[in-house]
Amino acid sequence: MATLLLKSGRRMGLPAAALACGLQIRTTHVTGMVTDLGMLIGHWIRRQPADRRKFALYTLVFLAFGAGGDLGAVAHDHFSTYALLLPAIGCVVAGLVYSILVRVYGHRLLPLPPAATAPPAKS
Repeated sequence: MATLLLKSGRRMGLPAAALACGLQIRTTHVTGMVTDLGMLIGHWIRRQPADRRKFALYTLVFLAFGAGGDLGAVAHDHFSTYALLLPAIGCVVAGLVYSILVRVYGHRLLPLPPAATAPPAKS
């Protein structure tokens, strides 16, 4: 759908495609993680404990977001709006692989939910 909106050549094609893809939601998730990353760096500077796993994850997501934007721009230069097909196909393949794994491994693929604790019985 986003490709059709962009290909239409109309003035609102790009903003409509951006809304269709939910770009505004994804950027707010990344900016929130960048805020948390800044807090972790602040803890490190003050020599307070900081979670290294969170730092590594947030850094990786931030760099991947930037790299995805750069690769998207390069792909758009080479393939025009058909560059959107690459991430779309990737999402479809990832979904199919996940569906197959869930069918093969069942609930063992997903983490178990935390055990519910019953309140103590009154006597």
